[in-house]
Amino acid sequence: TDWTQEAITAVRTVRDLVRRVERDELRVRSHPRDTLELQRFLAQQVRRALLALFAFTVALITSVLYLATRRLAILVPGLLLSFGMFLVIFLLPAHLFQNPLRFRRRWPGR
Repeated sequence: TDWTQEAITAVRTVRDLVRRVERDELRVRSHPRDTLELQRFLAQQVRRALLALFAFTVALITSVLYLATRRLAILVPGLLLSFGMFLVIFLLPAHLFQNPLRFRRRWPGR
């Protein structure tokens, strides 16, 4: 019953917080620069998650192909490739995961 009292208290607190937000008693201010920084951070994390998902998919497909063919020549390069992608995810500096178009070369004459 102790945890039920805590749960009821938590629900009441959240309900009170939502009520205050609706009445504009609780204002959350954010600077546009902070919002932009948060957007960049989330985009970077999404890029990392997508690369990790791709590495996992490559490893999974390689494993299924190995089970079907029993050829080690398929398993080893596939798993090395996926392990290499995981290393890239964890060891690459964060600024290299930012917008890839940011560092594109400008063509002369434009």
